Parts: sequence; C-alpha cells; structure tokens
Amino acid sequence: GVVSSAALKEQADAIVEAWYPGFFGAQAVVCALLGKSNRWGKLPVTVYDEDFTKKVDMLDFDMAKAPGRTYRYYTGEPLWPFGFGLSYTTFELKLASKALEGGDGVLRIKQRGPGATLRLEVQNVGAMGGDEVIMAYFKALPGTLPTGSRATLLRRQLFDFKRLSLATSASETLSFSLSAGDLAVYADNGDKVSYPGMYEVEFSNGHTSVTVRVKVDCAGALVLEAWGPQPLQPLPSAAAVTPRSRDAAIVV
Repeated sequence: GVVSSAALKEQADAIVEAWYPGFFGAQAVVCALLGKSNRWGKLPVTVYDEDFTKKVDMLDFDMAKAPGRTYRYYTGEPLWPFGFGLSYTTFELKLASKALEGGDGVLRIKQRGPGATLRLEVQNVGAMGGDEVIMAYFKALPGTLPTGSRATLLRRQLFDFKRLSLATSASETLSFSLSAGDLAVYADNGDKVSYPGMYEVEFSNGHTSVTVRVKVDCAGALVLEAWGPQPLQPLPSAAAVTPRSRDAAIVV
C-alpha cells in the first residue's frame, strides 16, 4: 500500500513513483530521469502523512467520516494530493469556450437537455516538449444540495481527464462535454441524483487550475439511477462447463 515518505520529501527535490515498472519499465524510468523523455503522469491516489492511520479507524470504511478519505473527502493536508505530478516543462491553462462570452460568466445547462461543451487551451511555455494530463472536477456550491445530506461533504469529484503531448511553444484546445448527469451526486439512500443549482467546474493539471461556474436549470431534483440490490446471476452447472471454458473461468 501507500506509505509515508515525509522524510524523503524534506530531503529531495523530486521523487519518482514508478510503482511496479517491470523489466522494460526500468529503461523507461532511466530515459525519463536523464531527460530523454518527458512523459510523466499524475498520482492516482492521495499520499497521506504518517499520522493518518492514528486519525482514522482502519476498520471503518466510511469515506466521508472526519477527517475523510481520498481526495473526495479528505480535509487534512496530504504529503501529495491526488493528481499531483511534476514535469520538465511548464504548461499554461486558459478557458477558450465561446459559451461563456457576452454573459455573466455562468454556463447554464438544462437538466434534461443535451449539455454543453467547455473548451480549454493548453500551451507549453517551457523549454522542453512533453506530455500533460488535464483533470476535470466539479463541486456543488453552497445551497445547491439538501442541507445535512452526506453529499455536502464532497469536496470535489473527478468526472473527466485528457492527456496530450505538446512541443515547446505549441498549444492545443481540448473539448470537455458537460451535462447535468456529470454533476450528479449520490443521495443518502443511494440514488444518483441531479440537483438544480450552482456548481463549480475546475480544470487542473495538479499545479494550476481554471474554474467556471455552472448552473443546472430545472424544477427540482431528478433521480438518474435508483439504488437497489442487484440480482445475482446464476452460476453455470458443472456439466455445462467445457474444459476450455473451465480453464478460462479459472484464469478470470
């Protein structure tokens, strides 16, 4: 699992998390360290400090219970946050969506409508070509979700991401589709629900970010997916399993 690296962080300018690169992965890591490639990624986890296990009950898997778990609920200061990652170059982000021109800066989408498209311009302003990952998050602004619901504890939620490669001084415009369903949260009873109101959408590369306010127009809450126990699928009988399918079943 993920372990604390607080001591290493204090003494190093950067740390490479290579996970389990395998035989051929070692060559890729060497090329990256020597500056022959610049294709770094982003952390898919939150790296907590060494006292985290003292703050939570490790047998309690309530993600929202203080101080929270994962980037969605954690209220503390992690060693490295979800989505963090360095590069040998620098990227700038800028909204380029015409949907926001000439108005109050709020993007309006209808709950049952087709949604909208947000465009983000990414430019490599550094001295080396490289890859970048842009992550799209949302959070409900105060007053949007039912007071006291567990969904109000959600700090932000990833709903999309894109990876691109840019040469020095090059730029590219990314398109992100956004619908009311992308901004839905889970109610206390387990239903996936779209609530009318104001949201904030954030585009981030783990260092810098740009935000836009989004308003979902509708008369009331709309249940998109009702929670319910899933029916169990019957297992095939032993007689119906051929030698080949039996081997496949074992592998799976």
